[in-house]
Amino acid sequence: MTAEKKIVATYDYIDESGTLLYQNCRLDRTENPDAPKSLPRRPDGNGGWIWDLKGTRRVLYRQSEFVQSSKQDWVFVCEGEPDTDRLNGLGLVATTSGSATSWRPEFAEFFRGRLVCILPDNDVAGKRYADTVADSLHGVASEVRIVELPGLPEKGDVSDWFDAGHQVPELNKLIEKAKPCKPVPDRQIQHQVLSLVEPKQIEYLQPEIIPLGMITSIVSQEGVGKSTLASSITAYVTQGKPWPNAPDVPNPKGHVIVFSHEEDVACVLVPRLTANGADRKRVIAGDSLIKTKGGDEQAFDIEDDIPGLEALVNDFPQTRLIVFDPITSYCQCNENSNSQVRQALKPLVDFAARRNIAVLALTHLNKKVALGMINRTIGSRAWSAVPRMVWGIRTEQIEDTDGQKTDTDSRFLLCIKCNVGPKPKGLRFSIGDGGRVIWHEERLNMSMDNDCQLKSSRIDKASEWLREYLGNKQMTSAAIFEDGEKAGFSRNLLYRAKDKLKIRPSKSGFGDAGLWFWGLPNDE
Repeated sequence: MTAEKKIVATYDYIDESGTLLYQNCRLDRTENPDAPKSLPRRPDGNGGWIWDLKGTRRVLYRQSEFVQSSKQDWVFVCEGEPDTDRLNGLGLVATTSGSATSWRPEFAEFFRGRLVCILPDNDVAGKRYADTVADSLHGVASEVRIVELPGLPEKGDVSDWFDAGHQVPELNKLIEKAKPCKPVPDRQIQHQVLSLVEPKQIEYLQPEIIPLGMITSIVSQEGVGKSTLASSITAYVTQGKPWPNAPDVPNPKGHVIVFSHEEDVACVLVPRLTANGADRKRVIAGDSLIKTKGGDEQAFDIEDDIPGLEALVNDFPQTRLIVFDPITSYCQCNENSNSQVRQALKPLVDFAARRNIAVLALTHLNKKVALGMINRTIGSRAWSAVPRMVWGIRTEQIEDTDGQKTDTDSRFLLCIKCNVGPKPKGLRFSIGDGGRVIWHEERLNMSMDNDCQLKSSRIDKASEWLREYLGNKQMTSAAIFEDGEKAGFSRNLLYRAKDKLKIRPSKSGFGDAGLWFWGLPNDE
């Protein structure tokens, strides 16, 4: 074989009985730099060689020598045979498995009870080799230390270090300073030192209501208006018009991806979006089924299908909001298992943060009315624990003098949980023809855990006072609130009277300096 003519050095691998098992041959690559640096060969039993190690037992280089040495001596593990010979020539005990990728777990037993110092080459492969050997020797060797030699050039090794003029006493001092290696657990806890983390201000899709990069949940009983409200929010995102609770804050246009498991797209979703003025060119309806490479259809599963969601967002890079209605239809886990729900939602949490996209998760309330609202999300408690913001919707009721309660057209959007700051005030809205959401200007200091109802007689009295107060003129809301309080009517009560009288406020001026005016409709 022509390879034999190119051999510049051979290194014998011998077993405990002194039998030559194989050689590692260093080759001259002068004429062919792309040729292998070394090749193994084994005796064929007839005075020749076979250039592979198939079926050959593997041993360490100079294994018998270090096994017979004193257990008080440090055993040095290098990456190659030349380094091993260099150290042995200096009176040290050294061995190697031959290359950066040649270590085998069965080698560890030869180091039982020994002091081991690993000297990695100065490259990625060398450091990986050192970690592999150290991990294999934990619990076997009495002590393992890795010494990274200072001043080594890129890809340099211990021979280069000694060639630079360093001596064995320096090496001994480095060993003394090195800390013993600790075992690397199979499952490592990822962590970060918080002094290295720059504080980041929370960004919002809808100010105070829906943060970007997080999951926000909206819960309510069925039929109260979660999906309709989501259509209104979608319209604001796609139009880029100012939010009703933040008219002076810019709202960039963006795409919205809607996964709606329960609504017919053509019959319900599209008409509702149209009623709210959404730019449907910016609305993408995701399907509840995903198609595999093999052409099969399977149920969309958040835990497994985030890569598909990533690809969809890449196709629509201006996506700012993703809606899941309801979220439970897109998690193929036991919805009553706290651990399974958390595990299923974790990829979505990471995705939202990574892409800085708001996720709106709609879901229902359970029937346990005695519980606080934070515990009333259907299924596991994790459905409300994982989202950073949880909002609830409930319908306003009035009670007549006989104690009978009836729903009004008004609904309250009230904060149940906020993990990003103080709880924001609630909002009030009503639903008009075709599912058009009408937002009201007031902010509410109310709780989902309290009754959202008023005596109809108080509303009637406030409405009567407001009608007489306005007459045929327009007044600022500030003046109405001031005089109404003197008459014994709260601000919230006056808002309800406004709705009953179908007053549509108008604004004069811009920004904080603008004034809101109330006036009775022409047919009043």
